[in-house]
Amino acid sequence: AALNADVEREFAALVARRAAGEPLAYIVGYREFWSLTLQVTPAVLVPRPETELLVERALALLPPAPAAVADLGTGSGAIALALAVERPLWRLTATDNSAAALGVAAGNARALGLGNVRFVAGDWLHPLRGERYALIASNPPYIGQSEMGTLPKNVVDYEPHQALTDHDDGLHLYRAIADGAAAL
Repeated sequence: AALNADVEREFAALVARRAAGEPLAYIVGYREFWSLTLQVTPAVLVPRPETELLVERALALLPPAPAAVADLGTGSGAIALALAVERPLWRLTATDNSAAALGVAAGNARALGLGNVRFVAGDWLHPLRGERYALIASNPPYIGQSEMGTLPKNVVDYEPHQALTDHDDGLHLYRAIADGAAAL
């Protein structure tokens, strides 16, 4: 059966977007992560399979008993939501300085029916001052500004730069988190 003209145009537009290098996750609007289907938009980094290692490590560090856990720079919420699914007794706090990213993450939490995650706007540790956490997880930007030109074109052209680089040496945010985490 032949496609109608509208469907054919829509299909051609989608193929053109992919041919131009746009990540498939942005075109279809979701990405699988830790067996979860997460909405993704150009406001958030596409969750990488390697980030699942961070989830595995966090789960190994704490028992399933009640605990307060923070996810800094949550983006789509991938880390926080995977932890929330695996540890329903944990109370997760997810931060991000992007209101658009927090909106995506909160929408993902609602879609998954998760009530043990709260989303807080702000940079990294700053919105958590005065609180205490058993675990702080984060996958902050680790690409140095000088390395941005070495990334694949589809990453540089489409994914949010604030989620890729610290505009410094790639370790700036790691140092800042390490310096401030002990207070929490």
